[in-house]
Amino acid sequence: MHSTRKHSGVKQRAKETVSCDDSLLSWNVRICSENNFPTAAGLASSAAGYACLAYSLSQLYNVSGDISDIARQGSGSACRSIYGGFVVWDKGELADGKDSIARQIAPHTHWPELRVLILVVSDQKKQTGSTAGMQVTMETSSLMAARLGESNQLHAVCLDSYPPISYMTDVSRLIVNLVHAYNTYHGQNKVAYTFDAGPNACLYLLEEHVPMVTSLVQHFFPPIQGNKEFLTGLPVKKAKLNQELLSTIAVPIQPTGAIKFIIHTQPGPGPTLCSNKDSLLDNAGMPKAVVIETIDEPSTKVGDKDNQTLKNGVSLARTKVKGKGKTLKVLKSEKSVKATKKEINLKTKHERKDKLRSGQNRVSKLGKRRGEHQGRQAQVKRQKTSQK
Repeated sequence: MHSTRKHSGVKQRAKETVSCDDSLLSWNVRICSENNFPTAAGLASSAAGYACLAYSLSQLYNVSGDISDIARQGSGSACRSIYGGFVVWDKGELADGKDSIARQIAPHTHWPELRVLILVVSDQKKQTGSTAGMQVTMETSSLMAARLGESNQLHAVCLDSYPPISYMTDVSRLIVNLVHAYNTYHGQNKVAYTFDAGPNACLYLLEEHVPMVTSLVQHFFPPIQGNKEFLTGLPVKKAKLNQELLSTIAVPIQPTGAIKFIIHTQPGPGPTLCSNKDSLLDNAGMPKAVVIETIDEPSTKVGDKDNQTLKNGVSLARTKVKGKGKTLKVLKSEKSVKATKKEINLKTKHERKDKLRSGQNRVSKLGKRRGEHQGRQAQVKRQKTSQK
């Protein structure tokens, strides 16, 4: 629904500004999207996705000028993601919301030493979505009048809602304790934390503190052994742990995997055009990631399906085929869905026919062997009778 609204919004802007030929506006558009970080887990994946969608459509239809008001229709924060660097979202005063737009106050190059560490506590879809959660909070929280200066107030308001909404976890709160202990040791704020509507922490700090902070995180929240992708993004120099600092941090060492992984990044320039080779669609407009593979799983009855979406935005259909515990895992494009299902059904049918034919052959061979055995028995009887 949001994608359709966004497409209509950009097309309407294109009509108003006569930015392209009318024939182009009549074309159908196929959209393929992927994230390199968890979706719907409180890391503003919707803001990134809708900002890129609005920007891509504006480039397609040659729409110039501010489009943050269109991006906002898909996700409020998407209006800020239209621009890179440091951005504010003006509330606006008009009833139609046309002046509720974003504006850049400084480019991404304004603070080159600034870094961001994203600590992914959970990469699963959160139980309460941001939009639904905010609606409940607006209707039921008595603290809304005092909102929202910073991250802690956001989560206090969520807990004050009815029923209460708890986005942060015990691991989230331990990360908060770690940050406060680090700042106390240094006698001033060196690291700032913020949590969106989810359990995952975003830490803001200067580049010089990244090695020590990442070492502390890995010490108190050790990764699963062999996880080579625990620390991703920008490279990080190794730092030897400060034993004096360690002794001041009252955080128990957690079981391995309490933090799934860390993304090390910095402010960026906003949406940009990719080259054709980086496109997610081929020249025919179909997703490039179309793969069929077989994996071992406990078999179930024929036709059981488990549908989900992978990180590359391509639908995953898992059809469990009765037999030797095999599952056909199919990454499918929109047009190949029916064809793929047909292939699976045909494969299943052929497997059953093969088994049936194999069974018939076994019966035939068994019958033949029985006939031969009976023939030999009759021959022995005739021989005994003739001897008598």
